[in-house]
Amino acid sequence: MLLGPEMARIEAHYTIEADDGALIYVVNKGLRVSKPTVTQRLRQGEQVAPNEFYMRAAPTFDAPDGPHRWLSKRLFVSSLAPRNGTVVLDVYLIE
Repeated sequence: MLLGPEMARIEAHYTIEADDGALIYVVNKGLRVSKPTVTQRLRQGEQVAPNEFYMRAAPTFDAPDGPHRWLSKRLFVSSLAPRNGTVVLDVYLIE
């Protein structure tokens, strides 16, 4: 699929540490859609209103056996928002 300047695939791989020290590997794949002018503003680190772009992803978790294993057995979606040089994720469990 040709994405063009207004679309970008997102793919992030990282590990999070739970409060109990368990390490959980995450792969978060998604899509960002915005007008080229908004994309430029995002790349420059400007604050952009959430209604000016679409940025969603579907994280998958590889959790070890134990109390966090349930994360590997469920589907999630996330919204992403660039903020102050980082990306803030809101993750939602799909029941």
